[in-house]
Amino acid sequence: MDLLKLEAGIAGLFVVEEGKLEKEVEEKLVKYQIPALLFPYLRGTITSFLSNAGFASVILPLINIYALAKDYLSDMDIEIID
Repeated sequence: MDLLKLEAGIAGLFVVEEGKLEKEVEEKLVKYQIPALLFPYLRGTITSFLSNAGFASVILPLINIYALAKDYLSDMDIEIID
């Protein structure tokens, strides 16, 4: 039996002006850089949430988001929303 099961996610809104970046650069930003930028916020929020809920100090380990994304997102297609 699990004492706690937590599923969490994070989303961000980033805007790139049309024509400012090449499509390849945009895809690298979306697949690798933006998740790496957002993960520390998710990590901190989960740590605070669990602490405020009365659990012992839980600090999530650092994760190499770039390597993880390269393994799992390299063949993902990016959809540009206007």
